[in-house]
Amino acid sequence: MVAVANGNLRLNKALLDSPYSGLSSMVQTTSNWYAPSYVQIEPTTRCNNRCVFCIRAPNENFDISMDLYKSILDQLHCSRFGTKHVDLTGLGEPLLNPNIVTMIRMIKEKGMRAGFTTNFGPMNKTIARGLLEVGVDYLYVSVDGAKKETFERMRIGSNFERTMSAIRTVVELKRELGLKKPHLKMSAVLGSHNMGEILDMIRLAEDLGMDSISFNRPSGKGYEKAPLPPISFWENLPKTKIQVSRMAITLKHPQPCVALKGCYITYDGWVLSCNSLFQIMPRSKLVPYILGDLKKQSLREIWQSPNYRKIRTLLSLDMRPNYCSYCPRPYQI
Repeated sequence: MVAVANGNLRLNKALLDSPYSGLSSMVQTTSNWYAPSYVQIEPTTRCNNRCVFCIRAPNENFDISMDLYKSILDQLHCSRFGTKHVDLTGLGEPLLNPNIVTMIRMIKEKGMRAGFTTNFGPMNKTIARGLLEVGVDYLYVSVDGAKKETFERMRIGSNFERTMSAIRTVVELKRELGLKKPHLKMSAVLGSHNMGEILDMIRLAEDLGMDSISFNRPSGKGYEKAPLPPISFWENLPKTKIQVSRMAITLKHPQPCVALKGCYITYDGWVLSCNSLFQIMPRSKLVPYILGDLKKQSLREIWQSPNYRKIRTLLSLDMRPNYCSYCPRPYQI
């Protein structure tokens, strides 16, 4: 059992129940011999905001070509040891890709789970209806504050009222169509700017009709970091109508890395071990970490290459590269 800071039994149980716990030699073996079960594809590098924590360069305004995208999906197979989940979150805002509805539909036609994280700025009823009708499984909305001033200070160019209206549009349309999906989650990164708004953000998510809210640890630049709430804070939260994911906690030992089961693919076909690299260094410095190029190799060749298999084996043994120290994920549940 992986212990938490104060040995809390209920939190230990939450960790044991986590889908990322319980790594075994079998998981390591299958990750080295079969396809990634989780693939994240960057649909665009364009964005409508200039977030203070984002390292996206102003001249990065590209969409993935549909030919490359189709080629990637054609290499994925939903099977017991194949790819089960494709996420369309990248450095840019997914809703700015004009083909986003078609891209989700193509994933669903292959029997795989599909969704993405979005700032909801470009969302409108037409896009929302299209996404819901093709069966998008989840939409995670980035909202880092319950107040207009807090929200817009972190996401320059955003509009709090417009974003809230767009969320309500999707919630109402989902109810109107009588759908159980998509799962609508508000995703908040905690820093000194919003640490005092945790309860307000939960109430906001409830008021909007969201299904859940998650609180995450910060990574990269732009955040004035503050001490994370103690475990007792999360356990003593008032009862809520929605699920609250307590990711912003510190564990004594990290969990298995997401790169063991998945990979990240850029708009131009680079394959990287995970998307966290994009949060800590600009694209121009990623060349040493590229594991393959899908314009020249197949995903199978890249995933099963000796170098990539060696990396996954080292990660499974908790032997992580230096840049992993910036990643918030290993200490989340």
